[in-house]
Amino acid sequence: MRTENGFAERAGCSLLISIHVNSHTGTTAHGVETLYRNDDDKPFAEALNAATVQGTGPRDRGVKQRNNLAVLRFKGRAALIELGFLSNDGDREAFLNPAVRHAVVKNVAAGVADFV
Repeated sequence: MRTENGFAERAGCSLLISIHVNSHTGTTAHGVETLYRNDDDKPFAEALNAATVQGTGPRDRGVKQRNNLAVLRFKGRAALIELGFLSNDGDREAFLNPAVRHAVVKNVAAGVADFV
């Protein structure tokens, strides 16, 4: 099975950032959260979460440890950023805005700089 982390490992990457959007059955769930695997990855996840929130301005749902996600089984530093919820009009509008996407990419890249 090919996975994001498999491609990254074969490419010789030392860190992996997987960017996603959430969904929920209701429309009130909203905001950015960043998931990480273990305590070693927590500072990385915190930096990425802060950078993402700075770029988008939504509710900060914080960082959460999740060691059962396949994408986080990467051998180097790994984090999964949830940009918001497709099911929330405000979140969806924000990440469909090219200026917001540009700000997120710029800020996440700056957040990564301390870890490479």
